[in-house]
Amino acid sequence: AGRTRRRHSVYGFLQVFFEKLRSIVTSYSTYIVEDAVAILQGADLADGEQRQLWSRVLGTLAQSFEHDQDDFWQAPAHFGGVAGVLTGQLTRAGGSDKL
Repeated sequence: AGRTRRRHSVYGFLQVFFEKLRSIVTSYSTYIVEDAVAILQGADLADGEQRQLWSRVLGTLAQSFEHDQDDFWQAPAHFGGVAGVLTGQLTRAGGSDKL
C-alpha cells in the first residue's frame, strides 16, 4: 500500500508537470514508460488505491501525448512500449463499473 501511495504522488506530480511545461518536457516520458506499463498491466481495478493509481497513470500519459510537438511519441521505440498496453486498457475500463 505504501508503494502504491508513493507512485500515486509521483504520477500526480508528473501529470501536472506535463500539463504545465507541455512539449518542453515530453521527452522525459522515457523515464516512466516501463513503470507506467507495469502499473497498467498489474493494477487490480477492484482495489480502490490501485484503481486511482491506474487512472492517474493514464492521465499522466494523456498529458504527455497531448503536448507532444516534437514527435516523441511518433517514434516506434517510444510509443511501441505503451501501445499494446493502452489498447488493453479499453477492455479493462469497460469491465469496471467503478471508474
